[in-house]
Formats: sequence, C-alpha cells, structure tokens
Amino acid sequence: GIRAEIKAAYDEQMQKGNKLIRYIDGYDIIGAKDMDCGTVDRVHPNDYGFSLYVKAIKPVLKEFLHI
Repeated sequence: GIRAEIKAAYDEQMQKGNKLIRYIDGYDIIGAKDMDCGTVDRVHPNDYGFSLYVKAIKPVLKEFLHI
C-alpha cells in the first residue's frame, strides 16, 4: 500500500544520506485507545486528536531544527 511505498522511499533517501527528511507514521499518533475521542469520525482528528499530532511531531521538529 501507499504507507509501505512512502516508508520505502524514506528508507532509500536515508540510505543515500539525505538528512533533510523525517518519517512519522500517522498510525502511531492516534492509537486505538484514542480513536473515538481523538477523531470526529474515526478518520479526521478533532481538537484532542490535533493535540496528539503536536505531541508526536514537536520533538521530531525540534531535533530536526536543532532547537
């Protein structure tokens, strides 16, 4: 599927030494236990769901930007 293709493209870039990309798997952001309270329709995040995205992305972004 598309997730596997994206991950394979990321892995290929990492093997080539590309340091300008990061991979965050969205399935790890809103887990099964938060699916009902973190989404509007089990697909689209609500305010709580977006707070989970911030929590997951913020440390990666800080590391990437060296801050």
